[in-house]
Amino acid sequence: MGRVLVVTVAAALSLTACGGSDDKAGGGSTPSGNDQFVAFAQCLRQHGMDVPDPKPGQNLGNWMSEADRTKLRDTKALTQCQDKLPAGVLDRLKSPEAQDALLKFARCMRANGVDLPDPKNGQPDFGSVDRDSPRFKAAADKCKSTLDALRGGGR
Repeated sequence: MGRVLVVTVAAALSLTACGGSDDKAGGGSTPSGNDQFVAFAQCLRQHGMDVPDPKPGQNLGNWMSEADRTKLRDTKALTQCQDKLPAGVLDRLKSPEAQDALLKFARCMRANGVDLPDPKNGQPDFGSVDRDSPRFKAAADKCKSTLDALRGGGR
């Protein structure tokens, strides 16, 4: 279960970053939410990651670099620090809207030349997809609007 959670949260970090949203409703822009993101960042540093503290108004999608999000996916830091995430961050990934968004994103990515599998058991499946490739980045840019539910910006 831990690996599934790591992949899910790391995917949320990556996917929400595609839109670069700093939406105030995006979870973490309130003072208490920001304090929790700061605690999360401090915990990540204690477990070997060199990440900055988020500034007020920043959330999961816009305060970590792509390299940091990739490293987070490949380390144990997320498992050690997940309890520091603000309430609701993980719950948002389990919502029907988020699941629908992940499915739409996978379909859109395939339509744009990236062989991204459908989510399995409600979890994103990046498999061996190279998220740093120009093709992935171009497709993600075209498909980012399908992820509004993950950013808290669903309409």
